[in-house]
Amino acid sequence: MTPKQKFTTALIALALATLSKSAIADFYDGARGPSRAQVHYTTQSSDKHSIALKYFGDHLFAVGVGNANAQGPTGYFGGLGLILEGLERIKAIPVLGYGLSPDGTQGTAVGVVQATVFVDQDGTFLLDPRYVVAVPAHGNQQHTPQQTLGLTASAGNTQCRIGADVTYPLRQQPTLDALVRYDIDAKTHTSWVQFGIGQSGAQLQVRGNF
Repeated sequence: MTPKQKFTTALIALALATLSKSAIADFYDGARGPSRAQVHYTTQSSDKHSIALKYFGDHLFAVGVGNANAQGPTGYFGGLGLILEGLERIKAIPVLGYGLSPDGTQGTAVGVVQATVFVDQDGTFLLDPRYVVAVPAHGNQQHTPQQTLGLTASAGNTQCRIGADVTYPLRQQPTLDALVRYDIDAKTHTSWVQFGIGQSGAQLQVRGNF
């Protein structure tokens, strides 16, 4: 894999880590957060870190992300989306964004369609499907789109949720991961932590809502 291919792959992972799920998965990604603003920290395999600032408006969603490892910044991402809530048990947040290398010389356009399906009326069972397309843009000689499909199935309540996530980059091997989320404040959902382990490695997520 060339350095440019590695960077494009890193940008796709960054977008997935903060918008949808891929290996770094979460639940309810097609639904708005409990508050207007959210801070989302993710670490994977102890050497990959990202911090995302998210805003949930009346109908619009915005996100800005920084990604780093032990050597320093590895990329940035910004995106805008629509919050779709017309159906009672299906919510969605499609997002368009753009990722940059640390020096700004390379970029990747990313589109994400993510949804949350409340299988039963009580919300005990959830399905979180997603589709991601990433197109290498400026600074890249090749502009072939890379597509990824994914699905998270889970069961739980307002305090604790357990699930399994499968990610399938087209023409590559799928990955499977197990996820556990614990809500520190189940009444107002001010913060929660999530652990994951599987073929994508170990990961930890922490989210705070304001």
